[in-house]
Amino acid sequence: MPVERHLDDFKGPKTLEQWIDVYERRAGDDVHFQLTDGEEIYYHPDYGFFSYFLCYDKHLISIPKMCGDGKFLRHIVWDMVRQMEPYGFRGVLLCSRHRPKVYCRVIGGKLDHIEYTVNLNTGRREPLYFYVVTLDDTKEGDGECDTSTSSSSKAEVA
Repeated sequence: MPVERHLDDFKGPKTLEQWIDVYERRAGDDVHFQLTDGEEIYYHPDYGFFSYFLCYDKHLISIPKMCGDGKFLRHIVWDMVRQMEPYGFRGVLLCSRHRPKVYCRVIGGKLDHIEYTVNLNTGRREPLYFYVVTLDDTKEGDGECDTSTSSSSKAEVA
């Protein structure tokens, strides 16, 4: 079954439940939307939502789920990082199904690792890319991405 996209997916205000519906249709994750322990949500009716939790061991804010106006939501994420900078947090761990060169050209950062999941919408095994972006290397627009990964950076998720 192909990914179901609607022309109005990102238009107009929506309840959080409606944004989650858009996320599930478009993301094709291997599990249905649910928050893990410690995972919180930022939500704006007009712009969408993202979930986040603190990775204390890496001093990163992890953003495992995002849906909506990425340009608007990224500003909120970077505001969060700047607020956490006095506590040693300097970046984010993001995940996306977008190819590394395309994603990092817009966002900046470095490919951290790749996991493989089964897309619920298509039934196909697909890569899920994880990126680390710090305050020092975030960018909008032009730039290159370091897409090399360490030899032990690929994980399998069934």
